[in-house]
Amino acid sequence: MMEAIALVQYPGLWSALPDTVKAEAIRKAAEDAPVTIKAMMTDIKRNIGTVFDLKHMVVTAFTTDKALLNYMFLKCGEKELNYIKVLGAYIGFVLGSLQMIVWIFYRVFNYYRLLCYILHCIAFHCIFDDVLNTPVP
Repeated sequence: MMEAIALVQYPGLWSALPDTVKAEAIRKAAEDAPVTIKAMMTDIKRNIGTVFDLKHMVVTAFTTDKALLNYMFLKCGEKELNYIKVLGAYIGFVLGSLQMIVWIFYRVFNYYRLLCYILHCIAFHCIFDDVLNTPVP
């Protein structure tokens, strides 16, 4: 790896060096690597905000990989989506039955449209309002 880096950074100098000097440089780099890497990692830990932009990484990952975004959305909201599905079925049955009864006895179209609007508003309120007032951790 050292040879590949040296050839990219200093192609003429590395090619002109004798093999013994190359071997000594590689040995010295391997000897100093653990201390240098440990110091570098400590510095990165202390200054992670300047080295790594988490928000940019997440936004880039989600905008380039739509499947990952969909997976995260479905996985994180799995309980909420199931709640909406089940509650929607029950509310839909009750309110749909009520609409059917009104339509059977009162076939006036304007009243029916008004009732549909009111019942849809009630359904959305029941599904999307935070009835339990539970804080999100």
